[in-house]
Amino acid sequence: MASIDGLSHDDETPGIEPMQMQKKNGRAEQKTTKDEEGPHRSDTNRLVALSFIRPLLTEAVIGYVFWTVLHAPPCYGLVLSTQVMEISGYEAVGVIWVISPLLCGIGPLFRFLQTKYGLLLLRLGLVCSLASFQFSNIIIRLLVLTAGNMCAVLLLCASWFSTSAYQRWVFTFRYSTVLALVTLIGIGGFVPRFMSEQFIAEPQKSDPKTFSTMMWSVRFMYDNNGWPSFDRAATVLNNTEADFISFLESDASKPFLGNNDITMWMSEKLGMYSDFGPSTASHTWGSNLFSKYQIVRSSHHILPSPHGELGPAIFATVNISGTLVDLLTAHNGNYEDSLDRKLQTEYIANITRNSTNPLVYMGYVTSKPGERDYKQLTTRGRLKDIDETDRKRFCLYIMYRGLIRVGYARISHGGLTDTEIQLAKFRIPDNPNKYQDNNYITIQSEDVDPSVRFPTVFGKHYHTHWWGKGNYYHMNTPKYFIKRKPGA
Repeated sequence: MASIDGLSHDDETPGIEPMQMQKKNGRAEQKTTKDEEGPHRSDTNRLVALSFIRPLLTEAVIGYVFWTVLHAPPCYGLVLSTQVMEISGYEAVGVIWVISPLLCGIGPLFRFLQTKYGLLLLRLGLVCSLASFQFSNIIIRLLVLTAGNMCAVLLLCASWFSTSAYQRWVFTFRYSTVLALVTLIGIGGFVPRFMSEQFIAEPQKSDPKTFSTMMWSVRFMYDNNGWPSFDRAATVLNNTEADFISFLESDASKPFLGNNDITMWMSEKLGMYSDFGPSTASHTWGSNLFSKYQIVRSSHHILPSPHGELGPAIFATVNISGTLVDLLTAHNGNYEDSLDRKLQTEYIANITRNSTNPLVYMGYVTSKPGERDYKQLTTRGRLKDIDETDRKRFCLYIMYRGLIRVGYARISHGGLTDTEIQLAKFRIPDNPNKYQDNNYITIQSEDVDPSVRFPTVFGKHYHTHWWGKGNYYHMNTPKYFIKRKPGA
């Protein structure tokens, strides 16, 4: 057996031991190599992570700039039209959205745009167009922004149809991931609102039966130069000390108007109850109602419009110190659509005629005092003008029934919109079946109780139109209504 095996037991041990020693040494050398490579490998991983984060942040910023520039021109075109109250011709820059992709049909140009130099040029143009927001002239701002919009559309096409897989990934990230991230951050903003419940206390007054109303066409909260006016408008509204505020042309919950929720923002800022209607899907200009008193019920109405300009209306009932008072705010169509305005005014008059509570109407009528629509409200609607002697009005009117008028004021817009503010004060009669209205007018604040005087922050009585900066009383206001003749 020994000769067949060729090895004795003593010969096997020396043969196996060297092999085991080699394996042990090999494992030890491998462990030593890994230990030596550890720091270098971790440095490489960090470099890889940094090389990924930098383009990630860059594309996130470019994506944000892209969405900012892409949706801005329609908003500025609308602001320009409302500022000059006509189609100026500059709105035609909107065709850039249609023409820009056609440039990609030029082969050499499209191939250049797909190169790194072409993409860099488009991104520089996109970012530089943000400077448009610093121009005070809205036309120059619109033109510069349109140039940036053209770069944005060409960048979209160059990335979308790129032969580079990396560029297509960049496109997917910019238009999907960034948008989703911004959406999630925006939704997160609702958390503090739901966590803290807002309590609105009823105003404390020396005469709890007095209250004030105001109306304003806010033009979607953009001033006459196209800048957002939320904070400035809120300051003015607080200074009016109005108990009820009516907004018209206030539906900014659309992409081309900034997707702004004016109702929620102003309600939280002013600390007031709010109502908005009809819904954005109804495609009206929008109307809001803010109240320092609890809103008992409300209904939203779309005024009839055969010619297509849908007018909004809110009819609400509020509880003022135990008395139910109805409030109606509405926006009629343009002056050019006679049939629209006729049917809309008849609709409004039917609402006010059937109201059984004291009522205040705050409306955009587009009619001069004494004309057809004005008479429809005062006759069929059984309403009384807050100041029938004020003949220099065309759009805004405050009317009432079942109340005692106390004061009336008109405040200049100060460039925040193109429409003034109208403010009125009323008193609820002790006996609704037997009371006397205030039929005499005075411009002397000393003739009335200090508790019903208008705030002095807007200046004093002013006879003509105030064209200067700031918000001031004008158009022969403020004025007060008293039972006896002044000086008697």
